[in-house]
Amino acid sequence: HKVRSYFTQLSTDDRKIRSLNEESRRLREQLAKLEELAAAKSLYEMDRLVKTVADLTTKLESQERLAADSVHRCEMMDKIVGGENKKLRGKIHNLQSENVFLKGKIETHEDTIRERDREIASLSIYRYNAVHRKGDYAAGPCKKCERRDREENETRRRQAILERLPTFPEPKVSVPKEGTLSIECLPPAGGLVPASQQPGVRIKVRVSADPLFTAVEKEWKFEAPFKGELKLLGGHLKGFEDALDIQHLVNGRYYYVQVVATCEDVDGPATTTPAILVDGAPPAPAKPVVSISAAGRTATVRIQPLLGCGGDSGAGFSRPTAYRVFHSNDGFVDDSFLVGEVASAAVPGGPANAGAGDAPDATGTVAVGGGDEDALEYVYSVANLGELHYFRIAAVNAFGMGPPSETSDPVVLDQRPPRPAKPHVTRAGPGSIRVTASVEGHPGSRVERWKILYVRSSGSEPAREVTVEQGGAELGFTLQGVGDDGGGDGTGARYAVAVVAVNACGESEASELSDEVDLRGALAAPPTPGVEAVSVSSLAVVFGDGGVGGGGGIPAGQADTVVAAPARRKVLLLPLNGGAAGARTEAECELTEPSIVLDSLEP
Repeated sequence: HKVRSYFTQLSTDDRKIRSLNEESRRLREQLAKLEELAAAKSLYEMDRLVKTVADLTTKLESQERLAADSVHRCEMMDKIVGGENKKLRGKIHNLQSENVFLKGKIETHEDTIRERDREIASLSIYRYNAVHRKGDYAAGPCKKCERRDREENETRRRQAILERLPTFPEPKVSVPKEGTLSIECLPPAGGLVPASQQPGVRIKVRVSADPLFTAVEKEWKFEAPFKGELKLLGGHLKGFEDALDIQHLVNGRYYYVQVVATCEDVDGPATTTPAILVDGAPPAPAKPVVSISAAGRTATVRIQPLLGCGGDSGAGFSRPTAYRVFHSNDGFVDDSFLVGEVASAAVPGGPANAGAGDAPDATGTVAVGGGDEDALEYVYSVANLGELHYFRIAAVNAFGMGPPSETSDPVVLDQRPPRPAKPHVTRAGPGSIRVTASVEGHPGSRVERWKILYVRSSGSEPAREVTVEQGGAELGFTLQGVGDDGGGDGTGARYAVAVVAVNACGESEASELSDEVDLRGALAAPPTPGVEAVSVSSLAVVFGDGGVGGGGGIPAGQADTVVAAPARRKVLLLPLNGGAAGARTEAECELTEPSIVLDSLEP
């Protein structure tokens, strides 16, 4: 009654709130119209309207205060009613529990009363028969005795049937192909019994996805074994050695097989197999993505796991337990080799450890968890650099290995050689330079050839390039045919050299320019001069060329050598007797002078 009164008051307040809201809306509209009229009328009319507006505003504020009070009152009543409802629901729950308890006690008492009534009736019949001295079966046994006799006879019959029903061992079950179970029944422990000793006995084979066999999907009945033969209703199955193939099962689902001997409506001890996964080969995975690391000489193969598989997903195959990685250096992948496996995460749900991948081995197998949302990775160690590498992957589940994926894009595990060290150059002869250089710490493939760049230090022409077909990390080569382009004064005979290392991946950065090397040759010996004593302490040296400067030209047989023209003469005087050890006199003169006088000599 209290709840009903609360809801009645709540409904009344709701109607009052709606009425107040409607009146407030009407007053706002009237206020808007009056404001429009005030803007268009005279000042007197405006004053009157202002007073009217003020009155309406006051009334509107009063109505809004009343509405706010009503809303607050409704909220408080709602909280009170909510608390009362919780209390009433708790009382109702307690009454229901007590009702269930009392109902159980009442049913128990009623059963006891009915049982007592039946005993009283039975005793009354027995007393009547005893009083009137009738035979035990004159009036017939009572209904309770008849039912008890029938139950005992039925129990003895079923027990007799069960004693002669054999117990079959666990059958051999395999999955020969997709959607098919092959069941091989084994004879019972006591051997095969002729059908004459087991009249009406049959063998029942059940297949169900439920381990309790509450819903049997397929069931077959065979005649009792006679002389090693098993007769199938509607066909013939020879002996226990032949298997029964059950087709059109759902791939990716676990099934249970039960074998039981039955006679009439009595089933013997049932033998149930563990869960068997009816599976199919997984499809080809997605094309793998390969990234390389030249420093570590490794290639990382990223594998996208197959999604939406396993259990009752209806994908037609169970979750792959591993992914096999195949490698080849051939673009057609004709000679691909299995290089490793990547174990997948365990299958969630289903029987314990069903579909779980094997532990990783020492070949590089990596187990990556996380389910379908994480990609798997396989790190392949590359032995040969500078070669093309192709990869394919294939999924493996309980059924076997599926088709391989599309071949990955080719990758070359290599890098360009580093910048060679500053080359060392020396003059090897007329117009030739001996160049030696090397590269250090190169993780890539072997250097196949070198490029030598040489440039004249005085000149604006570009550098010239010579390719040297010499492999290895060190270069030793004599550069021929280097010389002046006809300057004639030897100013273009100084050269600098840079080198570039080249491998299968590409060219390195050009090295630093070497120190300059001078290709100018040595001057030839001038003609033998004449010497005259001018005084006690002076000598006159007369040149053999007469002072024309011809004796310092290009030596014979060295016309292709860049030689600078003589600029001055130098005279060396070495004492042979009586002089100080190592004493020498030097003097220089112009080429045009025919002779030179050496003064202040020791007599």
